[in-house]
Order: sequence, then structure tokens, then C-alpha cells
Amino acid sequence: MNQHQDYDKIFKENVEKIGLSLLKKLFNLQLEDVEKANATLPRTLERRADYACIATDVQKQIRMVKHMEIQAKVHDFMEGRMLFYYALYFELYHLPVKQYVIYIGNGKWTGKTKIEHENLNFSFEVIVLNEIDYNLFLDSNNEPEEIILAVLADFKGEKSAQVIKKILNALKNKAKNKRKLQKLVLQLEMLSNIRKLQPIVIKQLEDMSLNYDIQTDLRYLQGKEEGIEKGIEKGIEKGRELVSKAVHQVVVTLLSKFPNWDDAEIAEIANTTAENVATIRAERNK
Repeated sequence: MNQHQDYDKIFKENVEKIGLSLLKKLFNLQLEDVEKANATLPRTLERRADYACIATDVQKQIRMVKHMEIQAKVHDFMEGRMLFYYALYFELYHLPVKQYVIYIGNGKWTGKTKIEHENLNFSFEVIVLNEIDYNLFLDSNNEPEEIILAVLADFKGEKSAQVIKKILNALKNKAKNKRKLQKLVLQLEMLSNIRKLQPIVIKQLEDMSLNYDIQTDLRYLQGKEEGIEKGIEKGIEKGRELVSKAVHQVVVTLLSKFPNWDDAEIAEIANTTAENVATIRAERNK
């Protein structure tokens, strides 16, 4: 499992608890009458959003879908992915959709945030987490899963060791039990690697005697899961073949309806490679 998958796993575990809070804080939204939206969008090709809810926007006085994605790296065709989500949510709920991306990587967001075609004007908002004051996440009223995001925010000139010590103290005070604290500390350590702060986190853990058992280490558990997956790989080969056929059919359908789209655009929607799309296109043109 690569690092980006590690970070994605952490957010997928935590986002149900903190997603609404992040929408309100980072995008200055006033929402009321909030209800959970379906994160899994069933179609020929299934997609799963990071977080979505249906709520009344107090400022605009309109009920809409609020959809949020969290990115550890700048996606080459994020605008296409977000447009696809927009279309699926609009079809599912018949409501306007407002979309947001929280960028947790390093540096600036360099990807596109809009599409302007003759019959389409589409855009979404991006918040760069390393530009947000880390104190926003240290509030004692926050969920502990939200507190760990402080390590990805702007330290406002403070020494890294001092900020990380504050984060660890906040987690220690907020965690309900030792097992919960161990999991949060491990997540903090993993996320800190995005900012190259892992050695400082480990040093602070040692100084504060916040050690954790390897049996509760998420990376240890991930290793066990990957071993199990390899052991049953032969048993799911037939399932992979069925998925491959479904992807092939999606590509064929898109090529039929949108012959002028390039291979990369179709590949993004069909969750395959541009090379695979090019091969299918060539077969159809014979």
C-alpha cells in the first residue's frame, strides 16, 4: 500500500465524524437541517465520495447537496472527476450540488478548478490546508479526529516540536481511552510524514511516554490484511474478470456517445488507463 493510500485510509475512517465540521469551518458555511447523503453512488461504474450531505445553506436559503473530496496530491483531471460526481448527485437527489476539495499535500494547489465549455460553466472550491491556522483544529470542542489535522496546517512561525506537543496534549485530553489514543497517535504520526515531521512526532512521543503496542499499529494491521488478500487472490480472479468486462463496456458506451472526447477523459471516468481506451477505440474503428 503506497503512502497516498495510507493517508486516504485515515480520512475515510474519520471523515464521517468531522466532514460537516470541516465544511462549516474551512468554507465558512452556515448549514441547517442537515441529513446524510449517500456516499456510494451506484451506477455501471461505482464511485464513492469522501463526504456528502444534504443541507439548507443559511446564507443562500437553498437546500443543496454539499460534496467534499480530500486530496493528498494534485489530480491531473480533478475537474473531470468533480463534474462526474456533480452529475451523479444531481441525478440522484434533483438538487443543486456545491463541491469542495481540501488539499492536504505540500505547496500550492496547481490543478484546474473549473471547466468552461460552450454549453457548460462548472467550478468547485479548493482549500489548501497548509495555509490554514493550526489553532483552528485544536479547539477542545472538536472531535479528536479533527485535532490531528493540525499537523497538516500552518504553524504560524512556531517551532514544529512545540506545535506537535500541543497536538499530542490535546489528543491525550480528548481521547476516551488508551486504545483510542493509540489509534489517534498512530494516525498523527502517519499524516505527519506528509510534512516530513515524523521524526519530531516520534521524539515527542518518547518524551511524553506515549508509546503504543505494535499489535494496534495500523501499519502492522495493514500488513496482515495485505497478506490475507494475496492468499485469496486466486479466488477473486473471476471477480476481476467481471470488473474488467464492465469497464470495457463503460468505455465502449462513452466512445459511442462522446467520440470527440480524448482517451484521458474517458479513462478518468471509466477508472482505467488511457492506453486501454486507445486499444478499445482502435478495435472499434477496424
